[in-house]
Amino acid sequence: MKKSFFMLGISALVAGTMFTACKENPSGPETVIPTVSISADASFASDNTATLTLSLSEATTEDVSVTLADADVQSGSKKVSAIYSKNVTIAAGETSATVDVQADILGLEEGTYQAAIQIASAEGAEVAENPVVYIALNYVQQASVDLYADNTTFRPDGTAALRLVLSEASSMDVTVTLEEGEGTTADVSYEKTVTIPAGETEKEVILTVEIPENLEPGTYPAVIQIASVENALAGNAKSATINLVYPFTANITVDGVFDDWDTAPASVWTLPEGDVKYGMIKTLKLAANGSRVFVYFEFDDPSNYNSKTPYEDNSLPFNMYIDTDGDPTTGAIVTAVDNDTYYPPYDADHMGLEYYLEITLHDVGTNTISDFWTYGGLYRYDGDDGDAVFSKLTQLKAGSDYDGSSIYGSGVYENGTGRVEVQLSRQFFEMTGSKARFAVKVMDQYNNWKALGLLPQGNSVEVDGVTQHGQVDMAEITLPDYEG
Repeated sequence: MKKSFFMLGISALVAGTMFTACKENPSGPETVIPTVSISADASFASDNTATLTLSLSEATTEDVSVTLADADVQSGSKKVSAIYSKNVTIAAGETSATVDVQADILGLEEGTYQAAIQIASAEGAEVAENPVVYIALNYVQQASVDLYADNTTFRPDGTAALRLVLSEASSMDVTVTLEEGEGTTADVSYEKTVTIPAGETEKEVILTVEIPENLEPGTYPAVIQIASVENALAGNAKSATINLVYPFTANITVDGVFDDWDTAPASVWTLPEGDVKYGMIKTLKLAANGSRVFVYFEFDDPSNYNSKTPYEDNSLPFNMYIDTDGDPTTGAIVTAVDNDTYYPPYDADHMGLEYYLEITLHDVGTNTISDFWTYGGLYRYDGDDGDAVFSKLTQLKAGSDYDGSSIYGSGVYENGTGRVEVQLSRQFFEMTGSKARFAVKVMDQYNNWKALGLLPQGNSVEVDGVTQHGQVDMAEITLPDYEG
């Protein structure tokens, strides 16, 4: 009986406690639902950006999710599209969140516009009345400045060139401040505040890398970025990376196996982003040591360009332009890139070749193209500086004037991609100075020798109503000390 009485007493006590609690708080704890409202800058800044703020009437213990959407602009206003995050979270314990807004000025004419953004819905909060903001834009077209690197690696002399390029000339000086970005491990010096004078569209910036004693072999990036711009806007290309690949001297075995190019101190050229006229050659690399220069290039499947592949008739013609002294004012120019256009591969300011090499890649079995010093034509220019290459071109004879010790190449064509490597004797080609320049072109011999690929190459341009490739410099390499 005592045991039963004890249990009953406990039950009565609990029941009494529960009854008392219910009397004191009959409806349970109250749930607080905050209100979310929206505000924004009255107008876009000079860089066409603004800030939008979402505010809660009070903080909550859980995240609040807000969905934003475009709204109708006010009567009499012209709409400008805005770029912003549509889904925004106000974190638990916080009472606000900011959203970056960018006016979409692509194709916009100068004038006064308005962007309208509203709260479409919210989870975890009620939406305030009239949840719309209007941001005014007084749009005046401004030039934009982009940052480009001429090469992806430092030259053997420890320098590299950056270019600041304006989309159009400005009536005012444009001042650009540069800084090192995250990931920089190379010790570089350069002009940090650069002025592009009024009326000009480009400025070169030279980077110099400090190479400490006992530097371990490897790749050391220098990331340079635009920190600020005065009297213009920062373009899409706001940063460029130049790699110090150490050591600079390359020792490559030309054997159709390309692993040594993965670690070689090579300068690299690829097709620019955007439209190009001749797209078949994808990559060009240059490397050198005291006695040889090495050239590597990759090309796409010729059948993508309605051309026969090397395996259909054992030939695919390439041209290699060689400026042995690195000086575009000496040597010849080429007056046409192929037989259906007058537009040259490189104009008189960008060429100056001393040798012209016609390469025919021949299939020697097992997906290998090799030994093309005997399957092409090597020509030396003996004319006046600046004249067309065919004004005085001397064809050299394979086997007597030159052989495989002068020039030799090997390559592989498989899975729709061709890779070729060539070695050139610096002694034979008289590349005894500090610079040399190269370019490579592939042609379709079955279609009037029309060009299919070219590197280096600029974006497509219109010349007298005809689409042509943009003029750029030939690929330049700074050579190690000549060793004979």
